[in-house]
Amino acid sequence: MDINKLKAEHPELAETLRAEAHAAGVIEGMAQGAEKERARIKAVEEASMPGHEALIAGLKFDGKTSGGEAAVAVINAEKAKRGQKMGDLRDDAKAAAVTPAAVTPENKAEVDKDAPIEERAKAAWDADAALRNEFAGNFSSYLAYSKATEDGLAKTFNKPA
Repeated sequence: MDINKLKAEHPELAETLRAEAHAAGVIEGMAQGAEKERARIKAVEEASMPGHEALIAGLKFDGKTSGGEAAVAVINAEKAKRGQKMGDLRDDAKAAAVTPAAVTPENKAEVDKDAPIEERAKAAWDADAALRNEFAGNFSSYLAYSKATEDGLAKTFNKPA
């Protein structure tokens, strides 16, 4: 039997049950419970941020997660997402960084690779006009760069083609 059949066949019994439920606070309790659940869902939704909609959708309907717990879950998910992105950026930077194998320019006169850095830098400087242009004719700046590169303190990144 369903409620409609009960009302149709026994209207006075249906009214008595409704009155007793009302008197016992069942109806008000149900209304209060529904209001609390709406407030909980609203608080969970307020913890949302772009990119975490699926997480929030799951938390809204689990029936237990509070707004504060949802905020913590979103923050943790965001930290994980940003940590992964940071790792990806570091990996990309490592792949893009190149350290010149020798200070001497390619296709120029060979200089003894065991010669002091000053000699190798001077030979490269004298042989390459583009290099002199890049360092605005300042050999001491180029020498400092060459020393830093050799010591692993400076890196050259690939230029886009």
